[in-house]
Amino acid sequence: MKHLALTTTAALLLLPSIGHAAASCAEIQARHPGARDDTYRLRLGPHKVEVYCHDMAGTPREYLTLPKTGQTTNYSYYGRGPNTAPAGLTTWYQKVRFNPADLTLDLSDTTFAIRQGWASFGPTRIESVPLASAGDCVANDSRTGRSNIDLTGTPFGIEPGQFQTSGFNPSGTATSKGSQIVNLRGGGYCGNIGAPDNLLQLTFRTAPPRGPHGRQRTQPRG
Repeated sequence: MKHLALTTTAALLLLPSIGHAAASCAEIQARHPGARDDTYRLRLGPHKVEVYCHDMAGTPREYLTLPKTGQTTNYSYYGRGPNTAPAGLTTWYQKVRFNPADLTLDLSDTTFAIRQGWASFGPTRIESVPLASAGDCVANDSRTGRSNIDLTGTPFGIEPGQFQTSGFNPSGTATSKGSQIVNLRGGGYCGNIGAPDNLLQLTFRTAPPRGPHGRQRTQPRG
């Protein structure tokens, strides 16, 4: 496989009157039209969350940076078969599309992904696999597809019970390690296991910080 250099280091930007108050990248852009693509702190209810704001000069979108990356971390592999490249199809993710309004991830957004290989389904050829999706087209109930999603280093956990098999004679397993890591194996003829509509529901892992008298701290409005 190709050598991957997926480690990312982003500086946190706090713009005047917006760093602790904005609820979206679009709000930052509206108040500060010159704001550039970078990591910013949003306030989601009582929580402060660092997100990467992309396309600030056009249509701002939020992405969650994945601190853990590597050959078998935050990746999806569509197993090698008669409909794939010789090594199958692998997609590695550095950031994943995040919706701050409902705390969901769009696992199919490959804006910040590295791809290798391809798979074809009739006249349709694909060159990426959604995050947290494991599949193949090898045999009934096969499981050569692999995937991992790891949110370690973020404030979020993964709501349990979201992964389902789909396709023809599919088979799959989703094994959780705590609330932030899920490993998947799946396949079929053709089949896979993944999140319905490639949307994954997150939840905050910890309560927001509390003040000296036990009250939840809230930041002053900008």
